[in-house]
Amino acid sequence: YKRIVRSIFCCLILSMASSALLGWTAYLTGPYTLPLYNPDPEVVRQGLIRLNYVVTTYFIAAAMDIAGGALRGLGRSLTPMIVSVIGICAFRIFWVVCILPFRRDMDTLLVSYPVSWVLVLAVNGTILFFVCRQLFRGAVRAGRIG
Repeated sequence: YKRIVRSIFCCLILSMASSALLGWTAYLTGPYTLPLYNPDPEVVRQGLIRLNYVVTTYFIAAAMDIAGGALRGLGRSLTPMIVSVIGICAFRIFWVVCILPFRRDMDTLLVSYPVSWVLVLAVNGTILFFVCRQLFRGAVRAGRIG
């Protein structure tokens, strides 16, 4: 059981670090790489806005996926699915319908990505904490952990 928690933390650290490194590299090299796809300055400007909001915060999505994956690995597969559908799909629809009309620009739309990732991470992380605590308590009572 201790190895489970250690594995979760190792996965969190490695995935968040690699996502942050790659995301920031993509963002910092964006002004040079985006024109390779389309040299139009407006396309590059919009691409940089997307890179700013999505890839620089993608480490949050990595943590969100690790928490959901850990729950699935611990036998709780329905919970992260429901949390993800509500927290990502339903929340983003809510964002487009209720928040976006007040400020109709790309920044307002794209900020919904990291916000939804934080919400899903918070819920799945909390559930994961309680599931792990429950497993530890059960293992201690059964004498599998000293």
